[in-house]
Amino acid sequence: MNKINYISLTLKSPIRIGDVKPNFNFLPTKNTIPGSIIRGAVAEYLISRQRASEISDFVKNIRFGFFYPSCNSDIFPLSLPITALTCKNYKGFKSLKNGHGIFDSIIPLIAYEELKNTYGAKFPVPFTFTCPKCESRMDRFFGLYIKKNEIHYNINIDKISQTKVAINRNRKVAENGMLYSITALKPTNFFVGKIIGDKQKINIIFESLMEKGIGAHTTKGYGKISEIKEIQCNIEPIKNRIVQFNEKLKRIWNEILSIAINKKELPKEPKAFYFSIDLLSPTIFTNNGIPTLKLNISLNKTKFKPFIFSSDPTFIGGWSTAWGLPKETTYGADAGSTYIFKIEKDFEDYIPQLENVEYNGIGYRTDEGYGDIIICHPFHKEVDII
Repeated sequence: MNKINYISLTLKSPIRIGDVKPNFNFLPTKNTIPGSIIRGAVAEYLISRQRASEISDFVKNIRFGFFYPSCNSDIFPLSLPITALTCKNYKGFKSLKNGHGIFDSIIPLIAYEELKNTYGAKFPVPFTFTCPKCESRMDRFFGLYIKKNEIHYNINIDKISQTKVAINRNRKVAENGMLYSITALKPTNFFVGKIIGDKQKINIIFESLMEKGIGAHTTKGYGKISEIKEIQCNIEPIKNRIVQFNEKLKRIWNEILSIAINKKELPKEPKAFYFSIDLLSPTIFTNNGIPTLKLNISLNKTKFKPFIFSSDPTFIGGWSTAWGLPKETTYGADAGSTYIFKIEKDFEDYIPQLENVEYNGIGYRTDEGYGDIIICHPFHKEVDII
């Protein structure tokens, strides 16, 4: 099993990652760097060294992950779960001047759904969320965040637009009526991601990125990198994350149980174990060959359907430099999608398989970084109940 290498990139110039064009005069950019972009830079490097025949063997058994913007070069950022909520009037983490905080809603939802639908609990009020500070309505909150010294920070992404004029290839002068605008990411953020592969290949990847750059328009100065380094990323073992997830659920279960009208008839704590699978990158699922947003998994030859899930669709495409053609387009579940699974017996029997799922990813095109997941996202337990 190859090592997971966490890598940090420091940009020297703006970077543009091709996205769906609204028209031919505007060239937008993605906010993250897909693994296929890193792989393409390595392929260009090998071709320039007259080593094109080595490309297929080089990329074999390497998983190029997504690289995400971060405000700290030494911290791997995580996508906020779709179930994250914030105050409608004062959005953002409490680390902001006026932010009322961002909270996660999935654990209270598990407790409420189980008590109401499984055990027949009766509540005097509807299930809803309000801001604990000002009692305003809550909105969903999207994006990336890091945690440093027990404080959460949202990742702000700065962009820059430049208007250029197309050059007539025959006359070598400006083409009349052919202005176009390039939108790129400013080099104010670091980009942190992971690549699974052996050390020797990682060193060649570093050389490739430093020489060729990343993304589109590298011949015009975009996508240049000033520093690449390997960083340490300490993530708790899956067993600990599941235990903490269920401990938090027990506490919130009791809080919700306390307002039930028929609480004496209801169980004092959950009778099963629960865990979440959270998407860190867009993921492609299919059901009988048809794209779907619902994740089903198989553990110990037992199929599990999600007890609760929340997901958003996203467009997935790309461009194949090797073929000079667009890749097959499809839709998948967006980063931040959350799937809750329920296990009736001891969950420790499933730990080895869950570790394997988290290491290898799920769905299709995992070698390009799609299908990157985390079991029991830390954000589910790091913030208080609303």
